[in-house]
Amino acid sequence: MKSKGGPKPGSLLKQKIPIRLTEWDTSKVGYIEGMVVHCGASTSGEYINTLNTTEISSGWWEAIMGRSQEHSFWALKEIRKRTPFEWRGIDSDNGQEFVNQILYKYCQREKLEFTRSRPNRKNDNTYIEQKKPT
Repeated sequence: MKSKGGPKPGSLLKQKIPIRLTEWDTSKVGYIEGMVVHCGASTSGEYINTLNTTEISSGWWEAIMGRSQEHSFWALKEIRKRTPFEWRGIDSDNGQEFVNQILYKYCQREKLEFTRSRPNRKNDNTYIEQKKPT
């Protein structure tokens, strides 16, 4: 289908979600970085998808399989129930599983700060990118 012009789907929502780099105050517990794709340098071919979360201050790490908006949202809520601390905010990559109305409205309702990384900048998510499952 040929585009009729105007903004791309999701681009207006992306404007509402601020970009955050790595200027975290690690003395405050409760800020979560999240991402889902394990594809290496290329997204061609097959690869595994999980929802990984890392709490910035403590390094608390969890993962659940999934990628869709609904599944990622459900998984985030399940992970939140299990964490031994209150969540203050979520920082994500720019995938549709995070940048969507479901998570945006949830963060507003729950009073969670919602930020995202710059597009195509893997190093913006330094805490989640560096964390390896044990």
